[in-house]
Amino acid sequence: MPAETGATTSRLLNRLAYDVATIAADVVTVATGDLIPIYDLSTEKMTYATPRAIRDGQLLSQTPVSLTVTTILTKAAHEGRPLLMGAAGAALTFTLPAATGSGDRYRFFVSVVNTSNYLIKASAGSMLLKGTIVGASVTDSATDAARTWIAGATDDTITLNGTTTGGTAIGNWIEIEDCSAVFWAVRGMIGQSGAEATPFSDTVT
Repeated sequence: MPAETGATTSRLLNRLAYDVATIAADVVTVATGDLIPIYDLSTEKMTYATPRAIRDGQLLSQTPVSLTVTTILTKAAHEGRPLLMGAAGAALTFTLPAATGSGDRYRFFVSVVNTSNYLIKASAGSMLLKGTIVGASVTDSATDAARTWIAGATDDTITLNGTTTGGTAIGNWIEIEDCSAVFWAVRGMIGQSGAEATPFSDTVT
């Protein structure tokens, strides 16, 4: 092994400088399928996590979160986790955090059909929703094709009313990604019934 030489009288600092210089070429971009080793001091066991499950040195939980009341979402509690919209009989509003361009993702799933409205909203009218939601008719006929709903220029709200604007079945989903301080990217698949209508609207001031 090469000598641990350096400009200080500290063998530890010299060793650290040597290691950093030596392993720099071995540091590569994280690729699909890579795992990050984590040593749990409390159990003295080695575990592994995917790169997306790590942020700021913390192992993020990816267990689902049940949304059964009106909720202001937070990065710490909701980002990257399946968000199960799970109440019926009352309108529930889920407000996104402020958009910053962080790349954070919020994934909403219908776990209980609610004909009183699930509403997903930006936290400010300047933070727009941009993207496309595909709607499949549950009262399909030979001439009733799937519809593609594109967000309008000023839209900041998604409404799933359990019928015409979507959310007719368990598993309908919407994913929203923080792409910049002024817009969220939206995609999703929903079921619709009756006279289908766009789930997008402009309601936030």
